[in-house]
Amino acid sequence: MTDTVRDIMTTKLAVLREEDNLASILEDMESRHIRHLPVVDGDKLVGLITHRDLLRLSAAEIDPSKMVQARIEQRLQDKFVASVMTRDVATISPDTTIREAATKLVRNRFGCFPVVEADGTLVGIVTEHDLLEYLARSL
Repeated sequence: MTDTVRDIMTTKLAVLREEDNLASILEDMESRHIRHLPVVDGDKLVGLITHRDLLRLSAAEIDPSKMVQARIEQRLQDKFVASVMTRDVATISPDTTIREAATKLVRNRFGCFPVVEADGTLVGIVTEHDLLEYLARSL
């Protein structure tokens, strides 16, 4: 039997909504060691925000000579998930083989795949880390 993404995906997900404010997200991601947050409308995937997206936003909007935490938080307070997230995210199904998922991650230079059912319902996420853990257990 071939192992599938269902066997290794993370199912207890932290998720965002398009109307969520960005002010506390970066700090929360760092403290919880999360690099990818799916954005949902109900239980349907509508986008993805990555740690890199938030760092890019911070760097683009903040003058390095004025790196004051209060100013960073104020600028992020005025931004919402919908303005930063990636839409039309590449996804995989829970029945995708681990080999296929790993090949697609490497080929596309992605850090993760949200895992969705045929109707777009988000059921998990599989990351580079999940694949490396699987590989380490398999050796």
